[in-house]
Amino acid sequence: MWQHFTNTFNRSSIVESFYSDTDQPINHRMIYAYCVSPGTEEDIVRSLVAQLAWSTDGNSIEEDIVLLYNRSNSPSGLPPSVDDWYRLLVSLCCRVPQTFIVIDALDECVDFNNLLSDLQQKVQSELQEKVKFVFSSRMNVILDDDFPDSYRSVILDPETTSTDMHNYIQTEVQSKKKYLNCKDDKAREELSDRIVNAIERRAGGM
Repeated sequence: MWQHFTNTFNRSSIVESFYSDTDQPINHRMIYAYCVSPGTEEDIVRSLVAQLAWSTDGNSIEEDIVLLYNRSNSPSGLPPSVDDWYRLLVSLCCRVPQTFIVIDALDECVDFNNLLSDLQQKVQSELQEKVKFVFSSRMNVILDDDFPDSYRSVILDPETTSTDMHNYIQTEVQSKKKYLNCKDDKAREELSDRIVNAIERRAGGM
């Protein structure tokens, strides 16, 4: 099962909902990766593994992680491959009844097609209902090919997020207004408004 959203604000809502609805978080895990260009498939999978590296009681690093580290640092060792990271991800997800994997800004991953294909073949097909995916991206990412049977999407355009975006940008700019080098408060306020407008125009609803 997976969902596709095109806006980061829904991401925070999903995370908040997860932690408020889960009575026993030790039996469920949520891991989150935000793709930053030019991030790669390996970057994303390593990030997901890193978030599961600790044992469920939080007292130690999982043995599989330690073994991989020792092997790669031996005299004849090689850096872990992408497949190594995927095998680790699957084994770590198996520790709990269900893992939610949230991948935000998927379109910023330079090889997002490979990432989607491998997530389906190496994770979803192995874990079935033990793992659920939530993706967000711009519309240039085609998700149907790899996750065709449980596709649900919420498509957002700039008009639907304009108020949230404006309030967020304005709050951030206002909090740093004192650092603007202006001759007086009026000039500082005018410059703040110009900055807010410029950011909104360039943000494109994202």
